[in-house]
Amino acid sequence: MRVLMLCPDLLAPPVSGGRIRMYQFAQHLGRKVTLDLFAPDLPEPESLEATRRLCRKLWLYPPASREGPWARRTRQLRSLLTANTYPWCPEVMERLHRALDDESYDLLHLETPYLSRYARPYLRSLPAVIDFFGTTLGAWREFRYAKSPGRLLSRGVRYLAALAGERDCARTYGSLIAISEQDRDYLHSLAPEARIYVVPNGIDLDYFAPRPDIPVEVARLAFVGDMGFPPNVDAMLFFHRSILPRLRPLVPDLEVWIVGRDPAPAIRRLVTEGPYHVTGFVEDTRPFLAPATAAIVPMRLGAGVRNKVLEALAMGKAVVSTRAGAEGIEVLPGEHLLLADSPPDFAAAILRILREPRFRMALEKAARARMEERYTWTVSTRLLDEAYLDLARKRGRP
Repeated sequence: MRVLMLCPDLLAPPVSGGRIRMYQFAQHLGRKVTLDLFAPDLPEPESLEATRRLCRKLWLYPPASREGPWARRTRQLRSLLTANTYPWCPEVMERLHRALDDESYDLLHLETPYLSRYARPYLRSLPAVIDFFGTTLGAWREFRYAKSPGRLLSRGVRYLAALAGERDCARTYGSLIAISEQDRDYLHSLAPEARIYVVPNGIDLDYFAPRPDIPVEVARLAFVGDMGFPPNVDAMLFFHRSILPRLRPLVPDLEVWIVGRDPAPAIRRLVTEGPYHVTGFVEDTRPFLAPATAAIVPMRLGAGVRNKVLEALAMGKAVVSTRAGAEGIEVLPGEHLLLADSPPDFAAAILRILREPRFRMALEKAARARMEERYTWTVSTRLLDEAYLDLARKRGRP
């Protein structure tokens, strides 16, 4: 089978959620099929070269120029009528046409619907599948937590536009990959006739392993993520404003480590306002997770399976998360991690872990066992293989 994978980003280095998933899929598929990639020509020479090594041929397209706010709003308003919410660039269309004209592919594999408008003209002659590893639920949450009338309006338009595009895309393509059972149910509600395969994220269990050689600090919390990413920024500002004040009088020696690249100014300022350590970019997050008593995930925005949760659970760390932060992960609250949405409940969950070491250690042991059982890339890529075999049977392809 000859496959062209259409990607919204370069695949390497696999340092963020989307890149990790695309990298693992491409690495696996490269051993199973003849794989070519269609990816943006970003000014990252090392990333380009690492991405090129994953495939037989790398097709590059010009990256999208940054939209101004008025252009973005105009596109979103137009999409309410046309469902064309995804970007359009004639040069990208020309590059894809050249790739499909020069080569004979058996399947188009789209990572997210980002490039779906370009592939749509070829659906009559070429089967395609879209990996939906993020949905409009994130846009809905941004609308839900908007405060000012202006933000309510702009985020409401964004959500409705994204929903219209997602529904149209799911129905048009008809073969979809979901990251969780929850996302499968959501996509099924948009496109009842679609074939939907569930392929969860995995985790490198040899890399993210417990570190018994590193002692746990008795009052240290850790949050890991891209700290320029708005949902992560919102999470830690929510923690600072609403949860930390409930903890500090009871845990005066508390430390909170915020680990991740590109911290926003509001995150950098936290070091002057509380017991925070903001690291910025680190090559390896494990030395920061290992000594933490708990990993915290106070997420309210965004959607999809959070790799930060999988990584912490794989390292045998006690995790306190909102339901939004742990959505799509097949774990049991109270057995594998603690879930809490309100500030009082979130603070109480942290206090329980800090004060009950036996309970914490039971959570840690169960968390690691669950990751070994369900969330390895071996399991995930086997499910991807099953999806490909089913697609081949239904399309009559060898």
